[in-house]
Amino acid sequence: MYNPKRRRGPSPKLQQNWEGPYTVVKKLNDVVYRVQRSPNAKPEVIHIIRLAPYRATDQSSKDYVTSYVMKSLPVEKYKGKPRRVSRNLMSKQAGELTRNL
Repeated sequence: MYNPKRRRGPSPKLQQNWEGPYTVVKKLNDVVYRVQRSPNAKPEVIHIIRLAPYRATDQSSKDYVTSYVMKSLPVEKYKGKPRRVSRNLMSKQAGELTRNL
């Protein structure tokens, strides 16, 4: 369920606007549903615009991808001072690419 209420803490951009999953208790009409978060919670009447289908996450595939990515990343310590990045770095890179072609 979409619930964009402002909470204390991080910026609104970083806060979760969706809650759930909820159980649909009853369809009141084509666009209004009565939903309930848990059996003990009070049911809420919600417009269909604030609802989204539940998509379960498959943990096994997510773990596989994460472990594969982590194994392929090289780990190196940086030696030396940080270098200043030129403002026209993109134009220099573009020039090198055209020379190499």
